[in-house]
Amino acid sequence: MHIEIGEKYTVEGGANDFILSVKSIVKHGKTAGQETQQRLGYYSKLEHLIRALINHEIRTGEAKTLQEMQDQITYISIWCEKAFVEVEHV
Repeated sequence: MHIEIGEKYTVEGGANDFILSVKSIVKHGKTAGQETQQRLGYYSKLEHLIRALINHEIRTGEAKTLQEMQDQITYISIWCEKAFVEVEHV
């Protein structure tokens, strides 16, 4: 299984194991400009992966108020819903 969540995240795995990765662009060196993926963690349940994705996005995001954090969580839930609906239809 390979699922794209938004433009920044991917989920890979099988029925009982999931890997959450964040995509980024290399900024320096020979591979500058190329996309790379960094693993954020391994999870046995999808709900734990989604919770980790939300925590990572909040920690690395620019939200300064509770309202901005809530908006960010809403966007993440929309990304996840869209990604998983697309997988169901494949």
